[in-house]
Amino acid sequence: MDIEKDPCLPDNLRGVVSKLMAENGPITKLHGELKKHLPDDLRNPGTGRWIFYTDEYKTWNTLDHAFLWLNSQPGYGKTILASSVIDEIQDDRTTSAAAVLRSLVVQLLQQSQDNWITEIREPGLQEDGDLTSLRNLWQQQYDAKLHPTDLVRRPVLVIDALDECKDYPNLVGHLVNLAEDARLRLFVTGRSEPDVQDAFYDLPTLSLKDSAQQMKADICAHITEQLKTQKKLSYLSDALKETILEKLLEKAEGMFRWVQYQLDEITACKRRIDIEAALNNLPAGLYETYDRIIQAIKQRGRSDE
Repeated sequence: MDIEKDPCLPDNLRGVVSKLMAENGPITKLHGELKKHLPDDLRNPGTGRWIFYTDEYKTWNTLDHAFLWLNSQPGYGKTILASSVIDEIQDDRTTSAAAVLRSLVVQLLQQSQDNWITEIREPGLQEDGDLTSLRNLWQQQYDAKLHPTDLVRRPVLVIDALDECKDYPNLVGHLVNLAEDARLRLFVTGRSEPDVQDAFYDLPTLSLKDSAQQMKADICAHITEQLKTQKKLSYLSDALKETILEKLLEKAEGMFRWVQYQLDEITACKRRIDIEAALNNLPAGLYETYDRIIQAIKQRGRSDE
């Protein structure tokens, strides 16, 4: 985005935002770190798009204030679907980056009990530069008394893997009314833990166990893409590729993560006979897969002694 030409950005914030959005700035670095948590080999064009055609998502996406909980067991691709939702929202959104940053800054300032913006002094920071810009922003929003989400058109909050928060039982109760109270669309993913189910029991829910065919189609597309684009796999014969596809689809049971682990194992095989042996001895589910990985690590450790 060209910050210098953004008509939504006040002149007094142009320098601040330019630094935040610079090539080596904090926003760019943060985006890079977030991408590390979802490897590109789990994101294939076309996968995950089925969610946009479900009644639950279409209703959620139509409203200004709405809640949607996507749940499943581990390894079924919740994060992939959450990432697809984020991509879709970003493609549709017309709000500028400047508006989003303004909202973030205002929310941070509003957390302070003191007027701390007047207390900041950093070596080399000019009074008529960044500090003045931030102080002016704070005064403008304080005088207007706007709700932070008023600064962003139809704001969205995505929380992925809610159950992986160590204190999530303390959080779920606050999420029940958050969409309405904060005037935003809230999209939450996580496992169907009993306390989460109790909290969200009467809220809109989309369960992946009811979407087996869509998940199988996504997994098929993922395997096919990997067999085509991964260098070692692409050299295999068409007959062996077909066998790999059939075997993995048969045992996957909707688990994206399980499929990727098996593809990694197959890629590590040096001979066709090793690939066939792996396909004939596939682990049952993620827990057996994890157990095999641990045993392999232990075996390598003993070999190095």
